[in-house]
Amino acid sequence: MGSPQEELGRSGDEIQHLVTITLGFWMGKFPVTQRQYQQLIGENPSQFKDAGPDAPVESVGWNQAKAFFDCLQARLPPTMNGLTARLPTEAEWEYACRAGTTTALNNGKPLTSTTGRCPNLDEVAWYDENGDGTTHSVLLKKRNAWGLHDMLGNVWERCEDGYETYPSGFVADPKRISSGSVRVIRGGCWLSYAKFCRSAIRSWCDPACRLSDLGFRVVVGR
Repeated sequence: MGSPQEELGRSGDEIQHLVTITLGFWMGKFPVTQRQYQQLIGENPSQFKDAGPDAPVESVGWNQAKAFFDCLQARLPPTMNGLTARLPTEAEWEYACRAGTTTALNNGKPLTSTTGRCPNLDEVAWYDENGDGTTHSVLLKKRNAWGLHDMLGNVWERCEDGYETYPSGFVADPKRISSGSVRVIRGGCWLSYAKFCRSAIRSWCDPACRLSDLGFRVVVGR
């Protein structure tokens, strides 16, 4: 996890360290959409409804996301007994985003600009240079090697973890959560500069935040 010191756009909190994830998990191939949220919860809180039902749901707080998972949990098939529908940990998110890449972007390419247009990023993300001030339907940008779309850009994505400084050494199955703490968000969004749409970028928000640039993605696992 993290980024090398020479990576363009790097933030100081992206300390590179070795992580092992010992348990498998399934992850949604795109962030939860307005259509999916509406079908399960019966309402659509999104600011950008005009972006269409296949745009990511946003303006959803931590408690609203948890309510979504409670409803989803009840619909898991019997073959998934013992598994939990939830947010990804920060380690799971970065592992899935990278899909084996070690570059700044999850298509195996470097970032070429921190605040301007980046053709490499255009392939996989909606950000400030191509986002036109709104979210966009999922699946329109190139997927990563594991078939996941919109990991970078479109909307920031919530993680389970509280925001803390990375360890400097090896860690297995990291999950850093504390009551009342600010929580990690990953991936950048439609209004982010290019440097905030890298695989290693990390930020945070209060659990109660309901922002038009913030959504979430489903994980089913232990």
